Amino acid sequence: MQMLIKQILREFVDKKNVKFLVIGKFVGNLNEDIDRKKKGEAWYQIRDYVSSLSPFVGKYFDKKQNKEKEISFSLKLTDHFVERTYRLDDPGYQINGKFYDSQIVNPDIFEGVDLLSRNSDELARSIGSGYIKDNDVVEVSSIDGSKYHMIVKFDELYTSPVHYELILMTQIKGTNFYGKKYQKRLRLK
Repeated sequence: MQMLIKQILREFVDKKNVKFLVIGKFVGNLNEDIDRKKKGEAWYQIRDYVSSLSPFVGKYFDKKQNKEKEISFSLKLTDHFVERTYRLDDPGYQINGKFYDSQIVNPDIFEGVDLLSRNSDELARSIGSGYIKDNDVVEVSSIDGSKYHMIVKFDELYTSPVHYELILMTQIKGTNFYGKKYQKRLRLK
């Protein structure tokens, strides 16, 4: 995954409350070595929580048209995102594992979903301004000191009103994803 991020790094944008990093386009499926029962329980908990929130709406002021606009968002889970809720259960991230890092911790089960829904206006503003476009893969990071980061793919559904499906691809907490030397930041609360 880290090599993929390095290869598809494209742009970074600074904003006040949220950090978004557009890292490119991605098609694929990633699966990890996590207990199936634990993953299944997490999948249903997160899915039910996502269903209770979706769709949610972000608002922003369009200066060109001099009016407030709305973009609605729905969330879609991937196996890899759910598995990364329990990253420390993966043998590769345990002591003596290939990817071991003592700073990595497991995120709260709804941490990524809450980060996106709480910052819906900033998401809408980033899309409305053109920083984030259809089919972009974006790193979304918390700036509250928790060091939470997630990778989200933005897919416009081409409906009226404007609607984006946010595909939750992966997450990490306690350390950064790799390859950020030239990135700009758009920050989330």
